[in-house]
Amino acid sequence: MPTFTTSCKPLPFYADEPPLEELVDKFGSFFEALTPHDKLILLASIATNLAFHDTDETGEEWSLFDTYQELPCNPVNDELVDTLESLDNLQRDGLLGLCEALVAQIRYTKEVA
Repeated sequence: MPTFTTSCKPLPFYADEPPLEELVDKFGSFFEALTPHDKLILLASIATNLAFHDTDETGEEWSLFDTYQELPCNPVNDELVDTLESLDNLQRDGLLGLCEALVAQIRYTKEVA
């Protein structure tokens, strides 16, 4: 298993809502079980959803999974996709905190030998 070094804080520092506990349980408080690609796709799904998909054209809520399905990307970790539904319960501030944590993880985490 690879070893990682990081200068950022764990996820609960940025956002601490119950739906995020599932992310921490599955992927670690530093998202160490996710690839950088998976982290970027999660970030893209959240940011796109916040920016464009509060509701669809029929007035129905647009889920993070719906947004992920619309992204032009290769599939990501199946466990991550399964977790998207629980993230729909996060408040806007929690989603933004998750985005902040993802950016910090992508930017400041390095794999070391």
